[in-house]
Amino acid sequence: MTSEERRNVTILAAVRLWSGIVAAAAAMGLVLSVAYLLIRKQEFRSEAILGLTPSSSGVGLEQRMASRLGVGGLLGLDEGALSPELMAVVLVSPSVLDSTLRDTVPASISPGISGTYGSFLAPDATSSVEMIDRARRKVTHNVGVDLSSAAQTLTLTVQERSPQLAQWVSGRLIAHLDQALRQARIADARGRFQYLSNELTNYDAALHAAETALFEFMMQNRSRESSPMLQLQQMRLQRAVDIAQASYTSLLTQREMVGAQTSESAPQVAVYSSPTLPYRPTQIAPVFLITAWLVMFISLGVAAALLLTTYEGHLGRVHRAALRLNNRIASFGRPAPR
Repeated sequence: MTSEERRNVTILAAVRLWSGIVAAAAAMGLVLSVAYLLIRKQEFRSEAILGLTPSSSGVGLEQRMASRLGVGGLLGLDEGALSPELMAVVLVSPSVLDSTLRDTVPASISPGISGTYGSFLAPDATSSVEMIDRARRKVTHNVGVDLSSAAQTLTLTVQERSPQLAQWVSGRLIAHLDQALRQARIADARGRFQYLSNELTNYDAALHAAETALFEFMMQNRSRESSPMLQLQQMRLQRAVDIAQASYTSLLTQREMVGAQTSESAPQVAVYSSPTLPYRPTQIAPVFLITAWLVMFISLGVAAALLLTTYEGHLGRVHRAALRLNNRIASFGRPAPR
């Protein structure tokens, strides 16, 4: 066999090797991508933008409400109005999540679902406690929260298997968030109402004492017009009555304003953008996914073929070097030509 023929055979073997490895890799990538498309679950994402209403303000309000909601130690709080950080913590708190999981999914939302949302997420649970625990972990994975400190807003995202279900879950989370904040606001108002009532009793006693002291002074000193000292004392007693009266009236007004909040609280969550109804899945489209898998596996096949070709070339060089060495060794044992 001539050197040209050997070179052609080598090139043909390399082409067969490369084409076989690349074709096998492409086939494997195609099979795996199709299998992944068949077993993956489509998910749709619903988004909503939330904020806080102007009524959510007051000195020390955030600390008191966070304490009543049981999340006071999870974030740093300011002295003024409520913040989106508090909303985010309350949104993923067990009370809000568990209330959402106990809601019954309407038949119009998803015909294939019957019962509560928690039973849909954990259908194999043997008890309600296990169902809530497993469903809570799943819904935490499906819920996303993005804070905007500049705009003082919170973006809520919910991923689910159908567009209607994602929108419904997002709406229920917002409703339970607002309900939790309302209940905390009402509880805070009741606590302040009780405190102001106790203080009002003390202020009423102080006012009564000031008025009694003024009355007794005026009864005991009927001829006080002729005495500057008595007039000065009367002015002091009158000023004490005026201050006590103003303090009592101010505190009474505060108690009446707080008392109006003890029965019903205004909405605490402002919905700037209602939960959207997604129209396409959040995952990559099948065409792009299959293309990505093919490119990845073909690249792996090319890399494997290159390594094998390099390795075979190295083995060929080693084999030729061994043959030359053997021929040289054998030439030492031959008789010299005459």
